[in-house]
Amino acid sequence: MIRDAWLLSSALRDDSTTAQLQHWHKELELWEICRARTELETRLAELESRGNKLTQSLEEDKTCPSFHTDELWLKAIPQNHTLARAENEIAGGLVNDSESTDYGSMP
Repeated sequence: MIRDAWLLSSALRDDSTTAQLQHWHKELELWEICRARTELETRLAELESRGNKLTQSLEEDKTCPSFHTDELWLKAIPQNHTLARAENEIAGGLVNDSESTDYGSMP
């Protein structure tokens, strides 16, 4: 009987310890979620601020003609390039001479 009482007492302590550990684990997880949320909100605020600045800058630039149109890029490329090479340079890539197709000289 004493042995059974001791086992019951031990089991109750183990259950209490388990419950406390589970509670602490939940608190820690909640704290980590709150911290991650705060970090995300901070990053979102930074991105929104940067987006607003870029939008404002683009609106101010509307009065100036944009240099980055396809037509202006094509005019800036030397006459001896093939059309395939010019199109690829606009896209930011490189074309081997053996891969390019000569469509005539550029305008």
